[in-house]
Amino acid sequence: MAPFVLVVLGTMAVGFVALLYPVFVSPTERDVAWIAGADVVPGDEAAVYHRYLDRHRRHRLTGGIFGGALAVVVGIRFYGNIQLIGAGEQTSPLGDVFFCVLAGVVVGALLAETYRLGEERERPRAASLAPRGSIERPRVVRGARVLGAVTLVWGLGVGVLAGHWGPLGVAILGGVIALVAEATRHAVTNRRRPATSTRALHVDSRIRAFAGRSVSWLELAAATLTATWVLSLTPVPAALDEGARTGVEGVQVVLVLAGLVASVVLLRRATPRPPRHVAAAQIVEPA
Repeated sequence: MAPFVLVVLGTMAVGFVALLYPVFVSPTERDVAWIAGADVVPGDEAAVYHRYLDRHRRHRLTGGIFGGALAVVVGIRFYGNIQLIGAGEQTSPLGDVFFCVLAGVVVGALLAETYRLGEERERPRAASLAPRGSIERPRVVRGARVLGAVTLVWGLGVGVLAGHWGPLGVAILGGVIALVAEATRHAVTNRRRPATSTRALHVDSRIRAFAGRSVSWLELAAATLTATWVLSLTPVPAALDEGARTGVEGVQVVLVLAGLVASVVLLRRATPRPPRHVAAAQIVEPA
């Protein structure tokens, strides 16, 4: 059992480092050059990009800290301990530090873009008619929607068949996050742009391009985390014999751990930093 515990702890440690490293480091010149799509960025434009990236960093950091603090408080108050990772346990994920930190970073990153919901309501007197390219990842968005729908159906089925409504409550919460992501992505894609200089429109289009992709990945990360959470709370049928129950519980733990790892990977896709192998002036176009 010891090797398995070491693997779990090692995986969790790597996940935390991969998840939180970008939020503790301020945006660099390379980050600014990457989102700008140019090796040399004028100072005034660089300041705009830097503020945008720094807002993402601060929101992610705040969300992660809030999630971790919530898990510690709930764990001590209701379970008498601090539960670092509760994969497959029939306890509230609100007392699971790993779950809550990950969820907090997802929500924090999503909130970094919700200011655009207010922008969408503004009506500039003059708007740019310049053509806009697609800024989202359609396959990623479709995957998030399908996974969210399956999670809702699964939670409803568990409630009806087992009388356990916790998974459905979590699925509904995930649905609310998905709706916020959908509204934010719509605002990023369709909001009016005031008629202004060519360089300002270029800066706006670069930020919108990143924001559209980022929110798409965040929506899928939130859907994956919700599905993992729902699976973790799904009770094993009492009618199974002891051997079968042990096997099902083992599979459940493995799937939950895989869901956590997948959530970290997806969240990293939405990070406001370029991949190590990407040159400063490169930016991946939507697929």
